[in-house]
Amino acid sequence: MKKITSALILLAMLFSLAACGGNGAGSAASGGSSAGSVATGGSDAPEGEQSEVVVWLCEDEYRFMMESGLVEQFESEYPQYTVTVVQYTWDALLDKLAANFASNTGDFPDLSVAADQCVGEYAQYGGIIPLDDFYAERGYDEREWLENSWEHFRWVDGKLYAAPFYVDYRVLFYRKDIFEQEGLEPPTTLDELMEIGQKLTVEGERYGLADQFTWNDFHFFSWLLYAHGGDFYNEDRTEPRINSPEGIAALEYYKALYDNNVMPKDAAYKADTLPGFIDGYYCMAEMGSWWRGLIASQAPELGEFGDKWGAVTLPVGASETAYGHPNGWIVPTKANNPEGGLAFLDFFLRTDVGAEWLSQTGELVGDAAVYDLPEFADDPYVQVFVEAGQRGTTSVSNVPGGDLVIEMVYTVLGEYKEGKLTAEEAAASMEEQLIPYLYTPEEVEAFKAG
Repeated sequence: MKKITSALILLAMLFSLAACGGNGAGSAASGGSSAGSVATGGSDAPEGEQSEVVVWLCEDEYRFMMESGLVEQFESEYPQYTVTVVQYTWDALLDKLAANFASNTGDFPDLSVAADQCVGEYAQYGGIIPLDDFYAERGYDEREWLENSWEHFRWVDGKLYAAPFYVDYRVLFYRKDIFEQEGLEPPTTLDELMEIGQKLTVEGERYGLADQFTWNDFHFFSWLLYAHGGDFYNEDRTEPRINSPEGIAALEYYKALYDNNVMPKDAAYKADTLPGFIDGYYCMAEMGSWWRGLIASQAPELGEFGDKWGAVTLPVGASETAYGHPNGWIVPTKANNPEGGLAFLDFFLRTDVGAEWLSQTGELVGDAAVYDLPEFADDPYVQVFVEAGQRGTTSVSNVPGGDLVIEMVYTVLGEYKEGKLTAEEAAASMEEQLIPYLYTPEEVEAFKAG
């Protein structure tokens, strides 16, 4: 692992030349979104009695936060603080955090959203504070949380390095009207998924299951791997596990979905996932909770959940574990105001605030008590995702270069489904390329020893 870590540090330091600056000074942009625009709260507390809390957020979450009124609520309840929220694109944020943590230079927020696959890398750099004391002192160990919403951020040294911001669980969306027309029920097992998918496909006109691309293809295959009882690596992140009977079986099932026309194999018949689902070209799709809002805004003719569309937990195989993860809140070691960052974090993790966030944004939160509130307990759509989380989820995390691991996996998958590799060759290729991103047993022992 040392060789790849050195390369990552060098790359990150190069990024820092472009990414560093004052709070929110980044200028990179993607998709029309500013990488470093700043918004401040509106507290009326007397000047000189407040300290600034700088929070870094990305894209939709920035917009949601600024529209939610939660910043103003926090400042009202905590008049000693004023909040500055800085907006980044995801790419700009990941580049800047990696560069600054690797080089231990540049500016840092007091609290930031973090992609789950990157938290372990930040912990390895010593860039973020462990939250074990915060977790215990605030009584979070006495509250009920969705499965893996905290433990996902426990690094190989045994410490927690992030708190759950919002949770990304995947479920199976399906066109209820088409299923009813064909006299079918949504699948509950992988065998049923293959069988029903074949029945729904009319080649060139309609396909049982949506094809996925790049990152979403990684998410999709991860589900199949976990459902077959496999994993990418062992618990300590010291040995690869993908080149195994379970990994090869997952790869064979993945390709069979194309070979049996459950998903379009010919590039000419592939379509973007959501438009294809809305048009009825794709009868099923693996996707997350934000789809309800997209369907409502882009396809009101499909009605509400349970009208012409529905969602169920992902079909299972040898295991019920599926792809899913929280994205986290982190507090940098070099934060100017870590107490303020932790105060805002504590505020956000309250049940009433979590309920407000879910109500306004549709993003799931880690606090299980939120889902016992009447407005969510009686919402069958939300409860599908709660059930998905309770079954167990996991994803690539707590390894250095998590983004690069994900990119490697979907690149090999692309070669495999094009017929350039056998299942055995694809598994061997993934395993060989994964090894440099794992730790040695000696490194793990050193991390645990501090």
